[in-house]
Amino acid sequence: MYPVNGITEGLNYWMWLEQRQIQIADGDYQWVLGEEVGDVLYHTTPSSIDGNCKEIPITMPVVLDLAYLLSSKPQKITIPENVEKVFFSFSKCFGLRNLRIGYYWSRYPDKRLQPLIKNAKYYNYYSMMLGEHLIQNVNPEIVFNTLRPLQIQVCEELNLTPSDTIWLATSTDPMYNKFKRGNTNRLCIADLIKEKYDETIQNRQ
Repeated sequence: MYPVNGITEGLNYWMWLEQRQIQIADGDYQWVLGEEVGDVLYHTTPSSIDGNCKEIPITMPVVLDLAYLLSSKPQKITIPENVEKVFFSFSKCFGLRNLRIGYYWSRYPDKRLQPLIKNAKYYNYYSMMLGEHLIQNVNPEIVFNTLRPLQIQVCEELNLTPSDTIWLATSTDPMYNKFKRGNTNRLCIADLIKEKYDETIQNRQ
């Protein structure tokens, strides 16, 4: 495991050294440079395309991005042998993107990060200490259980389909076509959920 400044930094190290053609689904995380067909699959679950949980393919090498994990209902995810790398961070689930608390797991040592992090211990100790504190003290279901009812309310009011990821919703309405990802329109409703959450707190007071 390598501490990284968010998933994106980990992806940068992977893409820097990757010699194979990367395959990526239409509408997935735009930062990853890939094609429709390739030798190693970049896969997100819950999906960056629509926020819904996806099965992990087992027919080719996979690099797995779990950016939206804990923003969806906690569930067991079996990591098959063909998954070579896994990325996760607290940016999405706890809204801590500016603190850059990321984790990068690899079945094999990373040629650049092994000497930098494992040998030289060159990484952000403070962000990782905060990450460890969260892991030890915060119920992993709290974000989903607290905000899922508010996500459903927002979607009902706007005629949207709630995604497995609480911050997202989808729609096929052409008015949202500027948010198109693959075959659907993916909408971020985080600000609307925050408004409803703030209203709930105020009403309690």
